[in-house]
Amino acid sequence: MTPPRLTRSLAVALASGSLVLTGMVAASATAPTIPPSSTESASSPAATPTATPEPAAPTSTLPSPVVEPAEETPTPSTETAAAPESTSNIPDFGEHGAYMGQGLKKIRAGLSPQTDIGPAALDRKLESLTVEPMFGNWRPPGIQGMDVSAHQPTVNWQTQWNMGSRFAYVKATEGTYYKSATFTKQYSGSAATGMLRGAYHFANPAWSSGTEQANYFINNGGGWPADGKTLPPLLDMEWNPYDGNSCYNKTPSQLINWVRDFSNTMKARTGRTPMIYTATSWWKECMGNTSAFAADHALHLAAYNEVGAGTLPAGWKFHSVWQYSSTGPFAGDSNVWNGTMEALRTFARNATSGSTATAAVDSRWKATGGSAGPLGSKVGSLVCGKRNNGCAQSFENGAIHYTPTTGA
Repeated sequence: MTPPRLTRSLAVALASGSLVLTGMVAASATAPTIPPSSTESASSPAATPTATPEPAAPTSTLPSPVVEPAEETPTPSTETAAAPESTSNIPDFGEHGAYMGQGLKKIRAGLSPQTDIGPAALDRKLESLTVEPMFGNWRPPGIQGMDVSAHQPTVNWQTQWNMGSRFAYVKATEGTYYKSATFTKQYSGSAATGMLRGAYHFANPAWSSGTEQANYFINNGGGWPADGKTLPPLLDMEWNPYDGNSCYNKTPSQLINWVRDFSNTMKARTGRTPMIYTATSWWKECMGNTSAFAADHALHLAAYNEVGAGTLPAGWKFHSVWQYSSTGPFAGDSNVWNGTMEALRTFARNATSGSTATAAVDSRWKATGGSAGPLGSKVGSLVCGKRNNGCAQSFENGAIHYTPTTGA
């Protein structure tokens, strides 16, 4: 059964706090009763809907589908109740929303990214295939990490630490309608073991603007102090899991502007530039393989294999994090940092190597002729926290890399 949909006005009211739900709201005499949708989680089979479900307190901050009441809930508007607005572009959210890598997993399973399937059922389908191996305990060399969401409601963080995970990204929000009920527990649980941790936002450009979603993420995703243990905000840009095409029915130029608005808002309010999570194939299809963000945004790349991160989106010279598996060894998805532990801490401090790196890069650039030389003018700002505690400065026609050992 297709899950019911929310009207955008109701979702906005819920997100803003102007409307609070403690259970299912009774439908009016002229509106049909809509049963809540069921979503399969990673740890339990999908619930079997009943004909007349009993009202229950929500288990997630994602609101249960409801029918707007005709009289009982007061609103600022004095207008009489009207028929619900069209929901032709409103997604079926499910209990826990989407999660990092869901599109790539569905494609590996031979499904459309818009297929409505829970993570446990998707894993079983992947396990039944012989053409795509399940990687199990394999891991590439490097600093190991993981990412989780409400689809992994119980994570033994000490076990993950003992297995070797040293950093974690936790889903905080999606669109402007979903806050993960497990975010605080997972965010603090990972930190308690000594992991560096950060929050991620699943983008839904079909729902609202980049500015609106950045503000929602900031307001509900914890703080981003440059304290050496809080990773930069992470923006999940990937296949649309809901109604519409894989690109959220947007053109590349529209999505480029959306990401730019999100990034500018994050930087203005937190002082931190978000890292971008994506897959090269999606970036080419939906973002037009733009290089607009390569100069000053770190790259978290999804590529499930036992070989390497593979071809990067245009403009990026290296990736910062590689998501190499969705099926282990760690809970959720498994990642590896492209550098040393000290470089990862530098990345978490939002720090550069200071005036030394800037001076070395500028000296090398000026020696080549500056703006009039073969490199051309600077593009973006110096980005540090790379392999071997390095930094990189992009130019119109290339880049200069710096590490404390090799210089610029």
